[in-house]
Amino acid sequence: MAKSKVIIAGDSCCDLTKEIRQEYNIEYYRMGVIINGETTKYATLDFEEDQYSFKGLYDLMRQGNKMKTNQVIADEYFEKSRKWLKEGYDIVYIACSSALSGSINTFNTIVAPKLREEFPGRTIIGIDSLNAAVGQGFMCVHAAKLRDEGKSAEEIAKYIEDNKLRYNFYATVATLTYLKNAGRIKGAKAFFGNLFHKRPVFLSDRYGNNTVIKTVTGTKNSLNELIEQAKATIENSEDTTCFVGHGDDPETAEILKERLLKETKCKKVIMSIVGPITGVTCGPGALVIGCFGRETPEYATK
Repeated sequence: MAKSKVIIAGDSCCDLTKEIRQEYNIEYYRMGVIINGETTKYATLDFEEDQYSFKGLYDLMRQGNKMKTNQVIADEYFEKSRKWLKEGYDIVYIACSSALSGSINTFNTIVAPKLREEFPGRTIIGIDSLNAAVGQGFMCVHAAKLRDEGKSAEEIAKYIEDNKLRYNFYATVATLTYLKNAGRIKGAKAFFGNLFHKRPVFLSDRYGNNTVIKTVTGTKNSLNELIEQAKATIENSEDTTCFVGHGDDPETAEILKERLLKETKCKKVIMSIVGPITGVTCGPGALVIGCFGRETPEYATK
């Protein structure tokens, strides 16, 4: 079956390496990073194109530099989208959660309506993933597979919308300081997470927020909890692919990968990174799992 002529795009929050994006033919829109008040033009997922390396990004954080993130700007959307549309492609954009970024709102309210006027024969769809990091990236990979099976933009978008709560993203961080600084979690929880070497375990909840579901002592116990969450989520494990990402901690990520393969019996684990946007939010030492299965539980309310 011929591939559909559809661009599958994420953004800088989807944490897919160049190798993964090339394998599945996935594009992305670039967000921005602010370092000590100075805005970098773009935060790419390909660090050789930036002013800092992958390790350099985390070293900047370790050194105490103040870092924040920016959403995708309209010019970035227009420049890339027009190129693809002129080439005859439809677009399915799977965006970072609207609870964490205003990007999808900019795309759906400002960019997409104008592009539809300019390219009336093309389909342009923006999806609020209610997710981030490898959870969002997992959606992009699955959407790309659907495209390669010949599904239309509308069919791909419907599947992702209907199933997006089944893409689960679990994470642990070495400290909640970065989440607190980024305004992603309440200060009281950030303080508790730093007591007695405790590590929080959190997920992207049903409304797209980062929600702490447990605090545990030490790295080993945090890995145990990530595995337990994955085991409780995954269905049909022998047919399932999982994702593992890390914030400059490849050794622990490899341990997590091997444990996933052994303890969940999943078919494959794709190794990724915690990129510039998620990285600034979560900090050095972050570890994440993306898995598909049961819907995200009702851990939080609106």
